[in-house]
Amino acid sequence: MSEKKNRLSEAIESAVEKTLNSATEATSPHPDEYWYNLKTGEVEHGQQSAVTSLWGPFKTYEEAAHAMDRARERNEAWDKDSDWS
Repeated sequence: MSEKKNRLSEAIESAVEKTLNSATEATSPHPDEYWYNLKTGEVEHGQQSAVTSLWGPFKTYEEAAHAMDRARERNEAWDKDSDWS
């Protein structure tokens, strides 16, 4: 590929990335909340990934980081509760 085409391709990729990032920031319904990403196991500040991969929102980083622990605790409690068994 010629150098001119390379530069054009890089410019287009950069513009697309900036546009997508701006759109995500502008449309995020919970920019100041935290999400647990079910695919990566990481916490996101603001809705950065597809909602189908996220659990939340949570008010704090700590709540999101311990989301799976909390779910496990609740499941264990429900397993022991005769009303749920």
